[in-house]
Amino acid sequence: MALKLIQNAALEAPAQGAETMHIGAYKPRGDSIDQYMTCREILGSSSTATLIEKTLMESDKVVGVLFTDQADSMHIPGHVLEAHDTLKIYTGGIALVNPASPLNPSSKWRGYSDDCGSLPLGVSLFHELGHAKQGVEKTVWYNETTRAAMAGDKTARLSIEQDNLASHENKICDEMGLPYRRKYED
Repeated sequence: MALKLIQNAALEAPAQGAETMHIGAYKPRGDSIDQYMTCREILGSSSTATLIEKTLMESDKVVGVLFTDQADSMHIPGHVLEAHDTLKIYTGGIALVNPASPLNPSSKWRGYSDDCGSLPLGVSLFHELGHAKQGVEKTVWYNETTRAAMAGDKTARLSIEQDNLASHENKICDEMGLPYRRKYED
């Protein structure tokens, strides 16, 4: 269906807690279109980023993209939003991306060097959109596993993240000549 950039209106959305879901208010930065286009331009040569975007655009889900300084980057699954009148339109969830918190490689990352600096923001964006793609392509597994992860199951959370690294983030980084994580916790 679509990727919908959340540009101006603040929204109340569930935020991931250690064991439960709670409501948080996230104010968009107001520059979501520019942020998205910049991320997309920087990752233009990544066939994996293009595939993520294409898959989401061709799915029957609506995925929200919200750039905010008020939360860590995360994907809020669509099943979490079903009970919220204003947010249930995001059937593919919402990718929250914090431009102030880019991924910073460590010495455990493949391809790391002391001068590599932070990864481009597009890597964080497409990591979160990779979760939305997991929800589109592996709906039952993704919904069951995110429910378990939100209930505090660390193994479930790592399963989701490792799948996303292998299927999306690491491929993007490799295509762009960037260092990447071998394990999510690195």
